[in-house]
Amino acid sequence: MGHDNQEKKVVRNSNIELYRCIVMMLIVAHHYMIHSGLLIETANCLTSSESIYLYMFGMWGKIGINCFVLITGYYMCLSDISVRKLLKILLQVEFYKFFIFIVFHVNDQSLSLNNILFSLLPFTNIDNGFVDCFFIFYLFIPYLNILVHSMTRKQHILLIALCLFVFCLWAQLNIFVVRNNYVVWFCVIYIVAAYIRVYKLDGTLSCCTWGIITLLLVELAFISIVALLYLGRIWPYCLVYDCNSILAVAISVCSFMFFINLKIKYSKFINIAGATTFGVLLISDCNWEMRRWLWSDMCHCVEWFHKNVYLHSVISVIGVYTVCSIIDYFRLRLFEKPMFELFKKYNIC
Repeated sequence: MGHDNQEKKVVRNSNIELYRCIVMMLIVAHHYMIHSGLLIETANCLTSSESIYLYMFGMWGKIGINCFVLITGYYMCLSDISVRKLLKILLQVEFYKFFIFIVFHVNDQSLSLNNILFSLLPFTNIDNGFVDCFFIFYLFIPYLNILVHSMTRKQHILLIALCLFVFCLWAQLNIFVVRNNYVVWFCVIYIVAAYIRVYKLDGTLSCCTWGIITLLLVELAFISIVALLYLGRIWPYCLVYDCNSILAVAISVCSFMFFINLKIKYSKFINIAGATTFGVLLISDCNWEMRRWLWSDMCHCVEWFHKNVYLHSVISVIGVYTVCSIIDYFRLRLFEKPMFELFKKYNIC
C-alpha cells in the first residue's frame, strides 16, 4: 500500500465548500459570455474596454471544470462510492432534464413520447459535455481509488507526470494530435487531487504563497488575453482554451491549494450553498433553450453591451447563481431528502 490508516469519513470543510461556490459562480460568468450572443458583439470591437473586460470575465469555464473535479477527487479518494451516491447524481440530473424540457415544450404540438424519453437519457455526449462526462467519470472512481491506494508515492507522482506530459504538454505544443476527452481528463485531475489529499500536501506552502502564485498566473492569463485581442484574435483564450491547457491546470491547482490552506470556521450556510452548486449548473446550462432564454430573453446581455456591461454582468451572474441555488435547495428539501428517507426505510439503498 502507498499509505496506511486512511480516513474513513470525509469532512466537508467550509473553506472547500466556499471554493466550490466561487468556482460555480465563475462557470456561470463563463456562460454569460459564451451563451448570450456577446461573442458576436465583442468580435466587432476586439480592443474596446467592454470587450477586454468580458473576455477576462468569461475566461473561467475550463479552469472551473478542473476546480470542480479537483474538489471531487479531494473528497472521494478517501471515500467509497455507493449506490446511494450514484443514484443521487442520476436523479438530480433527471429531475432537471425532465422538468426543464417540459417547461420549454409544454405548448409544442409536435411533442412526442420519443422526444420526452430522449430528453431523459442521462448522457448523450460522452466527449465534451460536462454533465454527461461527469456522470460517466463517477463510475470510474471506485477503480481509480483502487489504483491510488495500491501505488507507492513514487509511482503516483510518475503517473501524474506522464499524464500531464501527454495530455497537457503535447496537446499545448501541438507536437502530436491529442484529442481531449473529458472522461479521460477528469480521471487525470482526480489522480492529481488524490495525490494532494493522500500525501497531505496542503502544508507544503503557506496560504499566502499559494494565493500570490494564483494571482500571478491569473495576471499572466489576463495579459495573454489582452495581447491576443490586440493581435486581432477573436478567440483569445490560447493559454486557457481547454481543461488540459497548461495555464488552466496551473491556475486550478494553485487556487485549490490556496483554499484548502484557508482557515475559516465551519459555516452551515456555506456548506448548504456548496451542496447546491451542481444544481446551479444543471439548471442554468441544461439545454440550448434554457441558455437562450436565460441570457438572451431574460438578462438581455447583448442590449447591455454598450450601456453598462460591467454592472450588468456582475448582477446577472450573482442573480442567476442565487436563484438557481435556491431552487436546488428546495429540491433537496422537498424531493431528494424525503425520497431517500423512503429508500432507506425500505432498504432500497
